[in-house]
Amino acid sequence: MNENILGIVAGVLTSVSMVPQLIKVLKEKNVEDISWIMLLVLISGLSLWVWYGLLKDELPIILSNAFAVVLNVVLLICYMIYKKNKRHFLMKVPSYLYTFLFILVGKILPRVPF
Repeated sequence: MNENILGIVAGVLTSVSMVPQLIKVLKEKNVEDISWIMLLVLISGLSLWVWYGLLKDELPIILSNAFAVVLNVVLLICYMIYKKNKRHFLMKVPSYLYTFLFILVGKILPRVPF
């Protein structure tokens, strides 16, 4: 089997794994059972995979993980919109996560070919 096909199939399956959760959140407008910390860590990890794919020039890695980043960012936005506790949850995020995300964005954006 062509390894690119294997990578694309694996990427598609893992990328769409959050689609059922997103559909459920959009239908029920309930995010109480979702961990925002898990979403932030997942988005960070997926962003690193995109960066790695850019460095290695591996299209299956870039596309599948970029799609997963977008999907999970949408889920995080839904979390912010539908959260019942009106205190802004980002106030609880430890400062090291903010620092990590700013460094990550600063490293990825200059390498993206526009």
